[in-house]
Amino acid sequence: DKETSAETDVKNTEAQNNEVTTDQPVENGTVINAMSFNVWGSNESKSTANDPTKIVRGNPLIRGARLNELLNGEEIDVAGLQEVSARTDWVKFMQNSLDNKYSYISAHTTDIESGVYIIYRSDKIEVVENGMFWLYDNAPTRPLKFSESEFQRICNWAIFKIKETGEHFVFMDTHLDTYTEG
Repeated sequence: DKETSAETDVKNTEAQNNEVTTDQPVENGTVINAMSFNVWGSNESKSTANDPTKIVRGNPLIRGARLNELLNGEEIDVAGLQEVSARTDWVKFMQNSLDNKYSYISAHTTDIESGVYIIYRSDKIEVVENGMFWLYDNAPTRPLKFSESEFQRICNWAIFKIKETGEHFVFMDTHLDTYTEG
């Protein structure tokens, strides 16, 4: 029983018509929960003499606890933190109080020692390679800044491997300058 070319074409067309099509993206691979968090945040206007804890201004005792709550509540796999100053207790927080399922990669500028940190779930993902580069007008090989920038700026990056699947992804964290000439 041989099929004719016309019968084969009809079967192929029917098979194509029976395929499910959608405008929604098809999920391939593992979903990673990622976020960005500026640790310096300020909410001084809400402080009162009776409740000075409302003065947040980057205080790791207050914002650090909230960061851990957010990481766990949202089940964050990887996060970029900005303004993690080496001159404050944030470094101690990262070393001693960050939820123990998280590890971190840090990079700091040389002018104000402002850091960008990548924190990640070390039980789910592992670092394959990481590094830092300077953001300025020429090749990013030494600490300089854009001529229009107020401070040095850097980018902290990492290539991660998802332990369960072996998939890789890149995560980059930076803090862009807010200074502009008026």
